[in-house]
Amino acid sequence: MAEEVVGIVARVLGFLARLLFEFLFSTFFYTTGRIGLPILTFGWWRVVPLTDWKSDTGIAFKRQPDGTLLFDTDMGVILGILIWILIGFLIFVALQLRSLL
Repeated sequence: MAEEVVGIVARVLGFLARLLFEFLFSTFFYTTGRIGLPILTFGWWRVVPLTDWKSDTGIAFKRQPDGTLLFDTDMGVILGILIWILIGFLIFVALQLRSLL
């Protein structure tokens, strides 16, 4: 009986931990994409705000009448991940160049 309760509690805690991790993971990278993408592209690429229900981006992005690209939230997360990969690569290159000097 006690083993069953421990097993149920472990599954519930595992589910809650995974849910919290996915929420924090998505929120962090979405925010990175939402803020960093317009900075890196000088405003030509943007991510849809979470509260914008009127913008239909189609599959991943939509070209706006002013020529900018508007990405949906899932692409914002992916682009946020790519921004952090770029930052890591630039730090790695900087450290390698510093060690050569």
